[in-house]
Amino acid sequence: QGNGFKIIFLLRLSPLIPYNALDYISGVTAISLRTYTLAMVGILPGTIMYCFIGASASSLEDTKSSGNEISNIISMVLGVVFAFCGIYAASYYSKIELDRVSYRFEEI
Repeated sequence: QGNGFKIIFLLRLSPLIPYNALDYISGVTAISLRTYTLAMVGILPGTIMYCFIGASASSLEDTKSSGNEISNIISMVLGVVFAFCGIYAASYYSKIELDRVSYRFEEI
């Protein structure tokens, strides 16, 4: 149970695992409600990225009326690219750590 927080946190970082499936799996394991609730912090990077993408899409509509359209579009595109790179890096390192944790469980 010592790795419960780490496992749930890393699974929350990965956008590939549906939250409802992870919620169900967490409910049938021995992970405490406190640990599960603290690990919810792992959804923040994805939530921030989706909010940024939504705000950028809204701003694209507003830039059509302003004269500085090119620089706004470039900054929004770079922001979205960096957001996706951050999510990819978090997912990649989460997978490495989860593989390491699951390997330890296989040894036991």
